[in-house]
Amino acid sequence: MENERKEHRLVSIDLCATDLRDICGRYHFGDIGLPLLMEIYKKYFKNNMVSAYFAWSKKETDRASVLMTLGKKVDDIQNRFMEEGRLSEAYMMECIATEQLAKAYAKGDDFLHEKTGLWCGKYEFPGTERPMEDIAEIVDAFDQEEIFYNAAYVLMPKKSVAYTVLMQEEEPDMRREQALCTGCGREGCERRMMNSEE
Repeated sequence: MENERKEHRLVSIDLCATDLRDICGRYHFGDIGLPLLMEIYKKYFKNNMVSAYFAWSKKETDRASVLMTLGKKVDDIQNRFMEEGRLSEAYMMECIATEQLAKAYAKGDDFLHEKTGLWCGKYEFPGTERPMEDIAEIVDAFDQEEIFYNAAYVLMPKKSVAYTVLMQEEEPDMRREQALCTGCGREGCERRMMNSEE
């Protein structure tokens, strides 16, 4: 891409007590699971940064590429929990990571708006809106060694995401979280059920 701009940012994504209570309800841990969830968050996620890579063209700003990860440390801890048979803790790690990445999307939108003056519209994920093989195109566009993919185009570390986003002149008429749910085919997803009840 001619005149392409690239930037790497470490993005702080903190979850408050209300966020953690919401996670307990959304993923069916209930009040009993809240103390353990809070303990896991404070020990392994508090002050953890999302590593985010952005690329866009100064001339053709119709689309930007984004690569994000919570890093290998989260995978290592979750794998250790699994090996030790601590399945509840491993699942809680998964849920917290999912929520942090969801919040990171919105921060990425804000960053790209600041840099381009345009608004982030529809996301295009390899494997859904784009061919799975496009993972390679997005990851290989960045000069980094933190995130990679295997022969099946699965991202590693596991808590990573790669996508392109359409840039537009008009401000979106819905929040990013709602837009992601609208475009997702997982009708039984806990996040979708939460949004449908609002």
